[in-house]
Amino acid sequence: MRSDIPRSCLIPGGGTARGRSGARSALGEQPAQERTPAAWLTTVLAARSAALLTAGPVGTALGGPLIALLGPRRVPAASGVATVALAVVGAAVRILSTRRTAGRKDPLRTADGSGPRGGAARP
Repeated sequence: MRSDIPRSCLIPGGGTARGRSGARSALGEQPAQERTPAAWLTTVLAARSAALLTAGPVGTALGGPLIALLGPRRVPAASGVATVALAVVGAAVRILSTRRTAGRKDPLRTADGSGPRGGAARP
């Protein structure tokens, strides 16, 4: 497959993309650090890193067959539709679980409202 992008644009463009991805990973960890109790922070960040490290090879392994099946133009569109559908399902699950647990006490919070081992409780 031939690209119409000149080589003189690929190197600066690649460097810009790599620079953005570094900032994106740092910005992506900030909400996890703010919302996670201190006792769980290393576990949550390790799980996040494992998921991100696994996503690249899995996406590469699935990308080839998907492109062969759907074609190169339909794969990004299908990915966008799947992302929006997953967001809707995730929002519905969160709303339903919040309604269901609104009247119950959180077993991870202590009497003073702090989380496990005195860490900050989840909102």
